[in-house]
Amino acid sequence: MPEAGPHSQRALTSTMLSLGAAAIVLAACGDADKLAMANAARTESGSWQYMLDSMSEAAKSVDEIAQDDLERREGYRLLARTAALGFDRFLEYGRGDIPDFFRLQSAHRKFAGDNPDQLYHASALDGQRSYRIRGRMWNSHVRTVLVEFSVYGGGLSFDDANAKRRLIAHLDESELQVEADGSFELTLSPEAAPAGEANWIQLEDDAEQILVRRYFAAPQISDPLPLSIELIDEAPSTAPLDQRGLAKGLIGSGAFVRETVKIWGNWYAEDREKRPTNALTPLQDNGDLLTPAGMTYVGGTWALEPGEALVIKFTPPDIPYWGFLPMNVWMESLDWRVARVTLNNFNAEKAADGSVTIVLADQDSGVPNALVTLGHHRGMMSLRLARLEGKPLPVIETRVVPLASIAEGGLAAAFER
Repeated sequence: MPEAGPHSQRALTSTMLSLGAAAIVLAACGDADKLAMANAARTESGSWQYMLDSMSEAAKSVDEIAQDDLERREGYRLLARTAALGFDRFLEYGRGDIPDFFRLQSAHRKFAGDNPDQLYHASALDGQRSYRIRGRMWNSHVRTVLVEFSVYGGGLSFDDANAKRRLIAHLDESELQVEADGSFELTLSPEAAPAGEANWIQLEDDAEQILVRRYFAAPQISDPLPLSIELIDEAPSTAPLDQRGLAKGLIGSGAFVRETVKIWGNWYAEDREKRPTNALTPLQDNGDLLTPAGMTYVGGTWALEPGEALVIKFTPPDIPYWGFLPMNVWMESLDWRVARVTLNNFNAEKAADGSVTIVLADQDSGVPNALVTLGHHRGMMSLRLARLEGKPLPVIETRVVPLASIAEGGLAAAFER
């Protein structure tokens, strides 16, 4: 991590919001582990054993952190999901000379504060090469509300202890020129854009990944607007997998699993020490958190006993997107396929004064904007606010009240107590 000692709030937040957990691997490792990684890189069996050892260590962390059977089961599921994501990130889709998009998060793969209103896709890059991305902002069935193309540099390299993840450049919907049918093309190149050329991101030498975040009005179970990426004036490499590539894939995946489980498992306890429970407070961002450009975060922890409800009230600013998301202790969204567990500006009901009141409880409270916890009793929560552009953060009121009192006295009574 960027700071010595226990995982700091800043370092953890940088990891979560950038979706660049490769950065935590070398930074979180001590000298002995870096030596182990270097030794493991030399042989196929050594690389694989490193992966297995990392999985075993992560499993121990799950047992130490979980406080009940549900958290333990979900912790082991996180371990499996993170391993799958690690294999994609570092092994299957880890070559900039064979670019291809993979989906980072979905209903079945949750990681680092995933947002059900978004589609996340990433591809490896090589800062010395040029690429063309093709996609669509809308079709006859669905429309993209916001989009951001973010190019990151640095990250994991088992033979480069100086690698440091950073945001190189980004482009969002305000700059993207789109054809009348919703299609677009975007160029990534080490060369500067020709005069008057739009839809262009200039790469730097250490560019290694592009992350595409697309926001929709409703949760996406499948990808309705596919993206593609290809090399410009160059055919994909036909070189077979070598030991360096295997080592990068397996060692990267192993370290990614081990550190990820530790981070998400400790996040709840560390955040609860710094901020009040059942409250939403601003996330401190001085520019080093690698958050999406134009996105502001308010967050905290929640903890409820059976029969209790967390009531949240605020007046949303006039912005194109906001979304409220409760999560489990592993920083995963709850299962949005089976119940209403998240809310945004497209589906929230407003009061006559423009305010929104959200009720989070273990049972459906039967009021507008009711969300359920699906058997969870504690976790994290976040409010995303897009494109504030100088507008102040809304004042957010929270109360914990008996769920029965809402049915008896209505939502107004919750803030009169």
